[in-house]
Amino acid sequence: MLLPLVGGYAFATIWDGSLYHASRESGHRLYFRAVFYAVIVFFCAGLIHIILFTASPHYQELLSFVAKIAHGDARLELWDKTAWYSVLVMSFAIGPVLALTLNFSRLPFLLNWKVPFTGYQPFLRWQAWLLKNAIKNNDFERLVYRSFRQSLPLLITLNSGKIYIGWAVRAPNPAAVRRFLRILPLISGYRNDEHRLKITTDYYSVLETVSEGEELGHLEIGDFEAVIPVDQIISAHLFDLQAYQKFLDQGANQK
Repeated sequence: MLLPLVGGYAFATIWDGSLYHASRESGHRLYFRAVFYAVIVFFCAGLIHIILFTASPHYQELLSFVAKIAHGDARLELWDKTAWYSVLVMSFAIGPVLALTLNFSRLPFLLNWKVPFTGYQPFLRWQAWLLKNAIKNNDFERLVYRSFRQSLPLLITLNSGKIYIGWAVRAPNPAAVRRFLRILPLISGYRNDEHRLKITTDYYSVLETVSEGEELGHLEIGDFEAVIPVDQIISAHLFDLQAYQKFLDQGANQK
């Protein structure tokens, strides 16, 4: 029964919905979580075995081949020794495969960056909801979570005075000590002596062009990502362009 346990452990540590919780668990609680998922993947493997055994001649031929090699007898039954071996192996494989499948909203961004660019949201709202249940009192993680939930980019100010406005590429991993923040910038610039924003580079139109694949076809959206050391960030907050324009208008009216 070791293979289902490995499959359950893989599921618990790969699927975002479990990873965010398991990463802050240790000892017997993590083991119980792995055993819980092992039961699930074992049940799924058994169900798949029954379906394939009754509906797929190729599956039966494969089992017969394995039985003949292992036992010298190609006769099959639904729940003979060869069938149990098959279920155990499938349990081992189902864990990571199912976990990666449930993380499906990442796949277009991980496998093919050339997608229609309507904003950078590599995680669905339900994945952000999974984060909410795992995040405790980490203010930075809560801020990234709110960025996903409200579909608002982050405004990052560095100790050099440079600023980036963009989306975090990855959701926070509660298991890891965050030393770097990867973002896809929409705008960059700096803060002047009065700490006002001065925008110098607009990435958005270029990203739209790259996603269409006509011009700049040799580039991918991921090529524009910026990796920022967390220890150089002096402030971070959500950014809304309409609210920013409102503040500018108020400042202009006061002059």
